[in-house]
Amino acid sequence: MKKATAILLSSVIFASLLCSCGKSADSSAVSSAVSTKTTSPTAAPTEAPTPEPTQQPAGQPASQLFSKVTGFSREWQDGKHVINGLDTSGNKICGIIDGGGNTVLMDGYTALYPLADGHLIAATDENASGECVYTGRTMELSTAGFAGVILDENGNVIYQPDESLGYERLYPINSHLILSIRAKTGFDGKSASMCVLDQDGQFLYDCTDSSHNLADFMDFDDDGIVWTFSSGPSSLRKISFGPDDDLGENHILKIDFYDSNSYINYNLFEHDTFTSNYMPYSDLPYLVHNYTTFSCLDLYNSSCFILGGKYILSYATATCVHLPWSVFPSDALDCTAINTWQDTLANEISYSDISFLGSDFSGLGYFCRTIYPDMMLRDSTKTYFTADGNEINIPENYLDALNSLIPLDNKLLLTLNGADGNTYCTLLNPADGSALDPFFVPDSPYGNSQNDSILALGFCDSVGIYNIDTGEKQNEISIPDFSVRTTFFSGNYLIISGQDDDDSTYYHAYSLSDGALII
Repeated sequence: MKKATAILLSSVIFASLLCSCGKSADSSAVSSAVSTKTTSPTAAPTEAPTPEPTQQPAGQPASQLFSKVTGFSREWQDGKHVINGLDTSGNKICGIIDGGGNTVLMDGYTALYPLADGHLIAATDENASGECVYTGRTMELSTAGFAGVILDENGNVIYQPDESLGYERLYPINSHLILSIRAKTGFDGKSASMCVLDQDGQFLYDCTDSSHNLADFMDFDDDGIVWTFSSGPSSLRKISFGPDDDLGENHILKIDFYDSNSYINYNLFEHDTFTSNYMPYSDLPYLVHNYTTFSCLDLYNSSCFILGGKYILSYATATCVHLPWSVFPSDALDCTAINTWQDTLANEISYSDISFLGSDFSGLGYFCRTIYPDMMLRDSTKTYFTADGNEINIPENYLDALNSLIPLDNKLLLTLNGADGNTYCTLLNPADGSALDPFFVPDSPYGNSQNDSILALGFCDSVGIYNIDTGEKQNEISIPDFSVRTTFFSGNYLIISGQDDDDSTYYHAYSLSDGALII
């Protein structure tokens, strides 16, 4: 696939596909698409030639091209999505899929990632992560990031890394911000740097942390060129991204590094600013305690992290501390109401706590106050409230049976333990406390998402489609030998991700128009 002729052919096809948006390419544009043009970190990309109209090919059904899908994006352009996966031989392939399930492959690349203005990161690295969605994304260990180029809407290469600066991996923060990590090794040892680029590959600002050498967390190949983050004691553990809208306007990215002294590095990115909070474990001794109600700069929403809650100093002496709640950056949220709830609670019963549950589509956070009668942490009493201090009115009979509460777009999903021993769900309006009559579900749901009047609830090997106004089950998607993890709606599709029989993450695309499983 990586032969020059194949790359040339794919560029023609890709350019033709995108002509539906009013742009396409002739042979001169194709030559530009496969050139080795380099954009330096501070230089503006070269203007691409104006393309000539050509006829758009129909593409092929995705089911005929992909044996498995490893990434499926939210809607990238009108009716178009990015798709990554494997062919029947297990080779990595990628392309553009339309609302009808037809796909045009991008030969010569191993994965695609959608950007603003119709641009794409096109990976050339066989170790590239296959995920191309923004919501709830977490990249684990050394395979995180793309080594590749940036393409414009016509398939032309507008950014190619400068090898003199070191081998580069790209980490999309959102549709218009990309974190670039470069590293090289030589006679003077290893060095690494971090900067932020825009969707054109233009340099925005440097964000290298001078307090440590990022390269200490990297392993280089035998040639001293290609690096990955180490899987040893000194390593990058994960990169997490905040929630987002359709294409991804997330503003935060969290990077966790660990070395022999154990420290964490948290980062916040904006379009023209950078703020970093470097935290050694020595400054956060409570992190060694395994008590889950404490939030250490968890992702609050797409704009900030949250920190606070209870941690136990000593089980032997029954000593615990309630850290005040705060956010990073500090002006993103007023935590006065949360801390008032916590201060009142701490003065009453020390073993009780307040925990962060998550945020809805508007960015409003939800919390749970749990009161335990003693150190055994049994027979608790729970109260739910918002970040602005407003208690959520939950009917007493639902509260007594409540197993979990999950914020959706504009409602709360309550999982209830029925008196008959079965599991039920209801949807509650947090504004007035109104709720649906509980409806039966086969098990506690996960991977839940809302799309206007449609609710998708994931179960072990299936996804149920429910009417959000009535709770009526409209359809069920059965996926044998597939453990559902997440779901999201995008354009004409419901996208289902989960673990297949080889414990890898794969995606299924379900058509909302005709109920067909596209792939």
